[in-house]
Amino acid sequence: MGFVNKPLLQWHGQALVDHVLNSVPQSLPRLISANADIAQYKQRAPVLRDDNCPIKGASGPLVGVLMGLMHCKTDWLLISPGDTPCLPEHWSQALCQQVSPTTPAIVAFDGTRQHHLHLLLHKQCLQSLQNYLGQTGYAAHAWLAEIGAQRALIQGTKAFANFNYPTDLILS
Repeated sequence: MGFVNKPLLQWHGQALVDHVLNSVPQSLPRLISANADIAQYKQRAPVLRDDNCPIKGASGPLVGVLMGLMHCKTDWLLISPGDTPCLPEHWSQALCQQVSPTTPAIVAFDGTRQHHLHLLLHKQCLQSLQNYLGQTGYAAHAWLAEIGAQRALIQGTKAFANFNYPTDLILS
């Protein structure tokens, strides 16, 4: 897609990020992690800037997750990339159904593949993620394995597809 801000691209009459936001219950508080086009994102929800990360040298999508955990006002934080507009209506409920007192994280699994950035995290994961990023970790799958994330089965491999090519906007 070049250097465009993918979540703001239009698909079926809405920005990709709007499809994602519409896939979760309206009652849930919303935060958006972004570093560009802040004004456009602020029209949708409060924006957390990754470049405000307190861990020097940290990079990648887990920085946005960290910022979300740092500013989350609830016990659990639901996370999804903004370029995955085909999420089924029930995806967040499927993660929530797996919550237990001993579960720090629940990650989406389509029966074949784990979708590392479609997850539900307990706020207790904050310290672990700070430590991981501070040790120059950046791979979401490795951190999720380290904290013992549980999988929630959600059928449909296309449900978690992220849009990476212009043809995705046309063929999907």
